[in-house]
Amino acid sequence: MKLSSALQELKLKFNSADTKFAGLEQGKEYLLSSAEDKSAIENALGISLPEVGATEAVLDFTSLLPQLMTNKGATVTSTIEVDVKANNRWASEDATVNRVYTLKCNKPEFSIVTNPGNFWCKEFSVDSCDIKTGDIETISQKIQYQYRKKGDEQWIDCDRLVQFDDYPVDKQYQIRAVYREGIETEPVDVVLETPQQLPNSDMEEWYIEEKKKSGTWPSKDKTYYTFHPYAEGNASSSWWATNNDKAQGGTYALGIWYEGCFASCVSYTEDAHGGTKAALMYLSGCGDGYANTAGTYVGGAMVGSLFIGTYDSGIIQGHDFDSRPTSMSFWYKYKPYNSDAFKVVVSLKNGDREIATGTYEPAASSEEDGEYGHATVDFNYTEPFEKATSICVQFLASNKTSLSQSDFDLGTTITYPVIGDWTVHMGSILKIDDIFLAFDK
Repeated sequence: MKLSSALQELKLKFNSADTKFAGLEQGKEYLLSSAEDKSAIENALGISLPEVGATEAVLDFTSLLPQLMTNKGATVTSTIEVDVKANNRWASEDATVNRVYTLKCNKPEFSIVTNPGNFWCKEFSVDSCDIKTGDIETISQKIQYQYRKKGDEQWIDCDRLVQFDDYPVDKQYQIRAVYREGIETEPVDVVLETPQQLPNSDMEEWYIEEKKKSGTWPSKDKTYYTFHPYAEGNASSSWWATNNDKAQGGTYALGIWYEGCFASCVSYTEDAHGGTKAALMYLSGCGDGYANTAGTYVGGAMVGSLFIGTYDSGIIQGHDFDSRPTSMSFWYKYKPYNSDAFKVVVSLKNGDREIATGTYEPAASSEEDGEYGHATVDFNYTEPFEKATSICVQFLASNKTSLSQSDFDLGTTITYPVIGDWTVHMGSILKIDDIFLAFDK
């Protein structure tokens, strides 16, 4: 403001329930002409006062506003009363002049926004802070996030993302946002996922099942076997399955009874990476009951597969699963027939929606592996905020989708564990052992 004559004096009273300003006496008139009073006001309120004798004067309380605080959420009112003297007259002599300014600091309304899909095994995060009332920019700059183990009293300051070096034993946490001192959002519960490994991931547990099958011509009973890995000693709740049922049996064609006999295209081998067993699968010419141990191929070639799920006239993939790994590693040994490559496919779903996939498919080769190699399948989460409800992992002895007799040898002898030697039509052979799921988040 411009004055018609020089500023002679200024009186200022500041009354507030905010303890931050307790250094200023309630009801006291502070005089501009007193260097001590002027300094006390400027230091306490963070403002600049004009000088006595100035012909232009400004009272700017902008720097004061960010200092105002509620009383743990309760509204705090502050008043500033100003009287100015110039030309030997006080502003208070004019009753129409507004000399009292009221500042009210109200509790801002805000809450944190989270998505349970951001709660992983080793980390969780806040999506955003929803500020409903108050100055968004000012509040945003002074928000502090905190977390604690559920049940604890002590809160720990954190950023929006909380990461642990290892998997916490305690899975239940709470997170909140705090504005300045004493204004907190309602805590939001966080439940971390529990890392899970696949049952029988070391491929040590297998069983052999004997079945009876009657042929219509010639009439006969036939015994054949299927190999299944199982979980926790309970074959009926097995996670893993094979497509051996497609490889076994017999059929009558062209006036000849073709014996499928045993012909399991998936079993185990004692040539293991760790422990005493590994899974073995091969490309077979004995699918759909077509097999002739005399060395004649009449059709039915198939790729041996070990997978999570069940087999009922076809592969039914998937098993309940409620954790989200970031990758899967395994050990393998491959013996390609001619030039070939095996394939590994992983899928995580939420209901019917696929949320992550992973594929491992090495370059085709004719070289047989002399030692076990190590491979990793990284998972691509296309729906990163969805929780997993099921998982499928499938190992295939070949990545070929169209097969002919040139993809295997006729009348190859294989020694099955327990059962002994059988003659089958065999192509590429894949051995898998020591599967491991990694959880980096």
